[in-house]
Amino acid sequence: MKKKIILLIIVCSSIYSFAERGPYEMEELLLETDLIAHVKITSHTDSNFSIRIIDVIHNHHTGIKTGDYLKVLNDFFVVCPVSVPRIYAEEKREALAFLSYWKGNWYLTQGEIGFIDKGKVRIQFYEEGFEYNASIADWKSELDIYYEHFRLDETGEVKAKCTKKRTEGKYYGNLVMLQYSSIYSGLNLRLDNDSSLKAIFEAPITEPIEVNSGGSEDAIAPFVEIRPIPLDTIRFIMDDIIVYIQANYPEINHSDIAGRTVYSVLFEKDGTISEVNIFRSIHPKIDEGIKAYYQLHNQWSSPQVYKGKPTRFKDNYVLKFGL
Repeated sequence: MKKKIILLIIVCSSIYSFAERGPYEMEELLLETDLIAHVKITSHTDSNFSIRIIDVIHNHHTGIKTGDYLKVLNDFFVVCPVSVPRIYAEEKREALAFLSYWKGNWYLTQGEIGFIDKGKVRIQFYEEGFEYNASIADWKSELDIYYEHFRLDETGEVKAKCTKKRTEGKYYGNLVMLQYSSIYSGLNLRLDNDSSLKAIFEAPITEPIEVNSGGSEDAIAPFVEIRPIPLDTIRFIMDDIIVYIQANYPEINHSDIAGRTVYSVLFEKDGTISEVNIFRSIHPKIDEGIKAYYQLHNQWSSPQVYKGKPTRFKDNYVLKFGL
């Protein structure tokens, strides 16, 4: 019995070594993917599943076209979560798949695939703190614009069509604007009014609090004009947290821990912190260090929306450790 368990864990680790299950930067998914396609699962075995290409959304020199069939590696017996659950394969669901070709096999890039639910596909960009939930047609339209604005150079760095100054005040589409905001620190993210781009770990309400709206005083605004921690200082705060963890948890320094911790911080109207939640953990001591840091540093700027109106606000962060 022990041998079987060890084998399953090794298989699981090998899959994760090829594609870390996020969070990832959005360009790692959108620009490093060989093929993005609307697909239908047609069959499966214990180690893979087959798909039929319904429509090619983006093709990076693969030659794959509509109507083609592909076999994609996916171990249905691993003990960790897999990209395609067996029941989805048995139901032969349709999805938006992000596919890469590596050493003679097709894989899901970053383990990412979005199954169609009520006519829409939801993909989360943890690093940027947002998710995009839209129809296949909207995905295709947005991605067509996205690839007009961004590419990878020979060193793997993202090259943008527009400078920060030229981007300010413009709107090119939700995915494009999210990518620009991740490239240019301090750039205000402008979203479509009927946006399918929403914050991950979204608060209970879906619209910002309006002045004299009569809404609950305990409501949490999903977007603010003034953040408790400005976007252009987040990187320095993350660096400070790492220094704090290394100084106060020395056992972490003598390990090979590396990865990204995803967490949220709930700021009250006066800028104090009432809650820190860990959504993705790489080590309990790092989680403990993050919470201890915010207990020690518990006063930040007041989150404000609409001409200085204070509000409660939950912001999401990613701490890179050992990367």
